[in-house]
Amino acid sequence: MGVEVLEQFFILGNFDFLNIVEAKDETAISRAMVELASRGSIRTQTYTAIPVDEFSGYME
Repeated sequence: MGVEVLEQFFILGNFDFLNIVEAKDETAISRAMVELASRGSIRTQTYTAIPVDEFSGYME
């Protein structure tokens, strides 16, 4: 689907798993999440992560 899984974690709390993935853009990850959610067996939340150094540059 154009998304690479970088890391996977089992977590305790509101969710069972945390997957760290990388995609070329938001469209690619959106397409993958819609495909997975359409199966009806999972719910997802997607966050965009920005490296701190890069984000700091936005504030200058």
